[in-house]
Amino acid sequence: MIGVIVESNTKEQDEVYGKSKIIAIILALFFGRFGIHHFYLGKPALGLIYFIFSKYELIFYFSLCDILIIIFTNNEAWTKRYGVKKFPKKKN
Repeated sequence: MIGVIVESNTKEQDEVYGKSKIIAIILALFFGRFGIHHFYLGKPALGLIYFIFSKYELIFYFSLCDILIIIFTNNEAWTKRYGVKKFPKKKN
């Protein structure tokens, strides 16, 4: 997981960890036909559908579309969808 610093409304910075776009792109490039990138992104049902229908050429084009979607997704939207906000430790 990769950490990203995001500003919050309280003018403090919170760390957000989540799925990497680079890893998702690499998985989609090499194993996209089998849906491995969907398993990585937490969508196992869609990954299973890709895997079941991987012998058909249409799934190859779907994985190419997935690559383009991942590349052109805004970083803020990516973090909102696949990021996990790390809460600060409570002070005693």
